[in-house]
Amino acid sequence: MTRALTPLRLAAAHAMRAVVTAQVLACATQAWLMAQDDKARNDRGSDSTEKAIMILAAIAIAGFVTIAVKAYISKKTEEIGKQP
Repeated sequence: MTRALTPLRLAAAHAMRAVVTAQVLACATQAWLMAQDDKARNDRGSDSTEKAIMILAAIAIAGFVTIAVKAYISKKTEEIGKQP
């Protein structure tokens, strides 16, 4: 049984692609900043790994919220289109 590519699934796929792209860009930016030793300093003495995890968690949560919003909007627009 194959699933049809509905607008909702398409929106979710686009949103997931955007989330993954944002996460990759965030990791690349962090790696670049860490490579610039004199520009990126650990100013509070906290672990940089902890900061990285918090940043990635925030990006992931934002991505899931974006996917949920797009799915909700897509569902509502389909319902409106089906009304007589």
